[in-house]
Amino acid sequence: MALVSTSIEQHRDAVAAIEETKRLAAATEKAASDRREIASADLLLKYADILDRDRYTKITTDIQSHGSNYPLLASKTKGRRGKNTDADVEEYIGIFEDLGYFVEGNLIFDKMVYDHLSYVIEKAWCNKDVQRVIREARAADKSTTAQSDPMYGNFEKLAKQYLDREHQTCKEIETL
Repeated sequence: MALVSTSIEQHRDAVAAIEETKRLAAATEKAASDRREIASADLLLKYADILDRDRYTKITTDIQSHGSNYPLLASKTKGRRGKNTDADVEEYIGIFEDLGYFVEGNLIFDKMVYDHLSYVIEKAWCNKDVQRVIREARAADKSTTAQSDPMYGNFEKLAKQYLDREHQTCKEIETL
């Protein structure tokens, strides 16, 4: 009888230990998820701060305040009002390329990027000078990964996903 009683008590202890292990695992998983969300938000805010820097104010304003044909790039061609260089545009859209890598690698939540920067990304993607810079960068890329991982491909993927999600085209976004 004592042996049966001891076995029952050990079984209860084992069940309690299993339940406590499950609670601890759930709490650990929740803490890890919370840390990931905080890290994602922190990374997004850092990139938003980068976009708010003085060096990007002009290009951001030009893109967001005008249609897709608005000239961003300085040119000797009559009628080109832009004051940015190809390097300025490449640096600017490089930020969106980085964000695309982070979204693809699940280092930052797509929903956060979408909620905070989708319009900025879409407008930049739709600008004709941005498109020209991307075409020229891709044409100049002679690397072995040029086809499988094209220059600014993650920026392109983000912009197209966001436009599709909103059922909009570049032409439609000009009126916003």
